[in-house]
Amino acid sequence: MYSSLPDPVKVGKLLSDPNNEYEEKYERVQSNYTNLSKKFRLTERNFGRQYAHLYAERLWTMRAKVVKSAKSKWGYVLGTSGQPVEDIIRYSSNEDAVDILQKCMDWGHIAPTAPDTLSCYPYYKEDPFILGDCPHIFFAGNQSKFSSKIYKGPKGQEVLLISIPKFVDTKTCVLVNLRSLECQPMQFQTDFTGMDSESPEVDK
Repeated sequence: MYSSLPDPVKVGKLLSDPNNEYEEKYERVQSNYTNLSKKFRLTERNFGRQYAHLYAERLWTMRAKVVKSAKSKWGYVLGTSGQPVEDIIRYSSNEDAVDILQKCMDWGHIAPTAPDTLSCYPYYKEDPFILGDCPHIFFAGNQSKFSSKIYKGPKGQEVLLISIPKFVDTKTCVLVNLRSLECQPMQFQTDFTGMDSESPEVDK
């Protein structure tokens, strides 16, 4: 009597038998499709100097803002890796690095012997080594020993002059208090100084 009625369990299911005669059936439509895709290959291009002027202009514009922000937060710190001081020592009788730094402050020039006896790019429009502003800290690296001194300028400026020794030889760095301009050296030592270099304990 009820055999002709659909099964209520099978009707209305989300996943039902595709051969169910009570479910609505859709005809499959065939579409014409032609694969026109090909391998895309980027040709060779030279980016060596294509955007160099854009980056240079942006860096030059950003430099003034970065320097101004850094000076307002940390003060004006100026330093070299020691070549200007070493060149002056080579051609003079003065061997005190801090004294030479003081002379550079008096002369208003970071590298007075460049480009005569100290190799550098020969600038012809302006000299970038001229001291336009008085720094708070002026240091020279790769020196023979540590020394420091407070330099007082003609207008009451106070500049901390620091001679920083070579770290590879002395294992010494310099700590500076930016508020009081006090500095002290800090030396690093290991427990393997008296051990044979060929000992396997050195590698540990």
